[in-house]
Amino acid sequence: MLTAYSDAELVRRAAKAGVYAYLVKPFRASDLLPAIETAIARFEEAQALREETASLADALAARKAIERAKGLLMEREGLTEAECVRAASRASQISGQAAEGDRGSGRRRPELESGHVHGDARVSLALPRNTPRVGGTSS
Repeated sequence: MLTAYSDAELVRRAAKAGVYAYLVKPFRASDLLPAIETAIARFEEAQALREETASLADALAARKAIERAKGLLMEREGLTEAECVRAASRASQISGQAAEGDRGSGRRRPELESGHVHGDARVSLALPRNTPRVGGTSS
């Protein structure tokens, strides 16, 4: 902010409004570069914090969805927490294989989809049709 006023109350209000730098006229050219560099640094720090906050919010939302799904499996299927974790891990590995298996071919690989026999383990994490899915939609 560039102003002719150096009143302490105005400086306080400018800082509260989020001003990154405060220059009082008249100023010397040598004052301008440090003020601009400081303002850019503060802006970049704030931008990084906004990005980190968004990333953490996404991770928290995903974690909550996983915990809800785990709770449903424990309640409806009578599984222990450890069994839910193992089943989810197997399903994740299988879905990763399916995603990489025929990339670009457009063909589905039913032997790698959840609910199909894979080795000696049957992976079935499907929830009843009326159960809300992540994102609020149901099948």
